[in-house]
Amino acid sequence: MVVSYPIIGYVLGYMCNQPDCFRKVFLFFAVYQLALVPYIYFCFKPVVLEKGNIEKEPQVKGSLRDYWKRYKYYVIADVLFITAWSLAPGLALVYFVMEWLGGNMFHIALIEAVISTATLTGTWIVDRISENKAFKALQAGTLVTITGLALMISAKSFILVLIASYIVRMGDSLVFVFKRTWLFSIMSKLEASKASATLSSIRRVISIVSPTLVGGLAYLDPRAPYIACLILLASTIPIYMVASRRVATLAKSIA
Repeated sequence: MVVSYPIIGYVLGYMCNQPDCFRKVFLFFAVYQLALVPYIYFCFKPVVLEKGNIEKEPQVKGSLRDYWKRYKYYVIADVLFITAWSLAPGLALVYFVMEWLGGNMFHIALIEAVISTATLTGTWIVDRISENKAFKALQAGTLVTITGLALMISAKSFILVLIASYIVRMGDSLVFVFKRTWLFSIMSKLEASKASATLSSIRRVISIVSPTLVGGLAYLDPRAPYIACLILLASTIPIYMVASRRVATLAKSIA
């Protein structure tokens, strides 16, 4: 992506920026994806777990109210996180670049390449942070993401938007990893899988409603989807703070 996206973006942005060219490029990638299906089917074998490798976990009994009391902070924070990024999808970026910055496909491709590079940087940073500092990393990652969004909203230069995109993805990489660490630290694997499935259903519901909201916000201002995303992400920081205090208090009481 770091190399291929800018090349494709340059072709579609400057050399062949007619609708017919876009259709041909999309057709090429569609055929390419279809060609991968038989290759994957015949060349890759499915992973099968042996019965002995499946760990049996004790069933955790409790009412819905009990589950809510135990996991409400995680659920609220994750729903806010999901809603925030559902209001800033890829189409919002396209509209923002073309309407606010006056760019084209080449500029969008450069942003995507920078985002890929930032993901690598974020992964490198995550490997050097202890799991004991998960909540601090969550808060720091959210602050970094918010800083990048604020820079993107206020920027009128494409270079600043590139820097902002790098900052946003690097912070989001921290949040994504340590949010999962938080999930598995408060739940068993069985409960975590059920919670993930429930949150996935919530994500689907939000994805049905969010396009209309994104379209309305973008119609008002190309930056509006990112402003809404920033506000929702900022609202997760107090939740992380409260949750971290509760976990610290619980750890002290057990000790």
